[in-house]
Amino acid sequence: MTGVFEGRWEAAANPFRPTFGAEPPMLAGRDAVVGSVAKSLDEGVGSPGRATLLTGARGTGKTVLLSEIEDEARQRGWLVIAETANPGLIERLVEDRIPEVARHVVDPEPQRRVTGASAGPVGLSWENRNPARSRRDLRGALADLSDLLDEHRTGVLITVDELHGGHIDELRILGTTIQHCFREGRDVAFVGAGLPSAVSSLLSDQVLTFLRRADRHRLGPLAPDDVASALVQPIESLGRAIEPGALHEAVEASAGYPFLIQAIGYHSWEQQPAEQVITLADVVAGVAIAHDKIGRLVVEPALSDLSDTDRTFLAAMALDDGPSRMSEIRDRLEASNAFAGNYRARLLDADMIVSIDLGVVDFAAPWMREHVRHQLHVEPDDLPSDELKLIAGLSRGDKAFLAAMAVDDGPSRIRDVRDRLGGATADHASQYRRRLLAGGFIVAPERGVVDFASEVVREAVRNQIPRPAPPEPRAPGHDIDFS
Repeated sequence: MTGVFEGRWEAAANPFRPTFGAEPPMLAGRDAVVGSVAKSLDEGVGSPGRATLLTGARGTGKTVLLSEIEDEARQRGWLVIAETANPGLIERLVEDRIPEVARHVVDPEPQRRVTGASAGPVGLSWENRNPARSRRDLRGALADLSDLLDEHRTGVLITVDELHGGHIDELRILGTTIQHCFREGRDVAFVGAGLPSAVSSLLSDQVLTFLRRADRHRLGPLAPDDVASALVQPIESLGRAIEPGALHEAVEASAGYPFLIQAIGYHSWEQQPAEQVITLADVVAGVAIAHDKIGRLVVEPALSDLSDTDRTFLAAMALDDGPSRMSEIRDRLEASNAFAGNYRARLLDADMIVSIDLGVVDFAAPWMREHVRHQLHVEPDDLPSDELKLIAGLSRGDKAFLAAMAVDDGPSRIRDVRDRLGGATADHASQYRRRLLAGGFIVAPERGVVDFASEVVREAVRNQIPRPAPPEPRAPGHDIDFS
């Protein structure tokens, strides 16, 4: 167990927060990003971190990281305007957000002055004099706010979540305004967050050039040690413990994705909340619930937005247990290079897949494969096993040796295997034997005898490689080369 506690355990509230955007009990593995932005606020105008972009797939914790950066700015005395790239962004900034933060600097009640008088007992009229409302465009309003904050030796951080090109005109206004603030030496900082494809499309815009110069941080999976800390610290802080095997299972099942870490932690905790120790059985059950939840919240909606051909491409990928070669996907789709390449590009833009090497793609998140198989009804019997894929890469002679062994239901004598190969020489048989032993396909239980490393391998060979025909008579001294 990761901790030993004395005394009676009293059930405590679950510390994990498996909700998108909810602040977790511990933010692990993102200190470098937070520190980079915080340093830029301290360094002053011109620091590169004062324009920062966060990108990452769904579930990597972009929104949570934005919140952490905002908190760090507030601790430094900066004011924060937090927004989302929805319609009406500029109007909200000018009419609501900027005046709202200005009220934290001036008197809580807006300053007023008499603008006129009329006869009667109540003849005075008033006009609000909030400095941030003195101009109605974003550049003017932000300049007024900056002037006000400069008197107090502080600045304003603007964060925008869910960046995308759907309302690019408003983002252009915001971008050019912030760029002018930088040129004028104002204490203004900007941090935006979005999916990689959405941010990429913004970077290609001819107006939003300042974003190309922004610091960029792509949020990937957390390291295993960070995942373990994110699970153990909240558990132990409330007096519980987690078995080492259970922790290992949770770390592996999370694949380093912050949302999934919270979901696994939450549902593992809930299995036996009155027990002090979280067991392997608790985690196994919690993982199943968490994976189902992320499938419903992330994968299913994403699949519903795709075309039928997009989904067919993913189904072809789902036949593999790991990364897929484009050549194999093309064969499965019976498609041309151009056709497959087009849908590869579409799915990359949709953040459903990633390119991990030349001609190789994989699902953007490890849990997506199983959900795609389930949603698109990819049958398990259609999936090539690891053994089949490995066997497919063997030489013709190695395959022939295995096929000769597969005639037997148990261990095979080398001399019998040689006879089935049509009288291969002892040297050739020995060469194949050594290669297959080194590859882990066969074992040597005793001298002159070999066997398959497992019955799975035997069956894979029987299903994939034709059994050898009876040997033809051969002339003395004739050798067969299967290499």
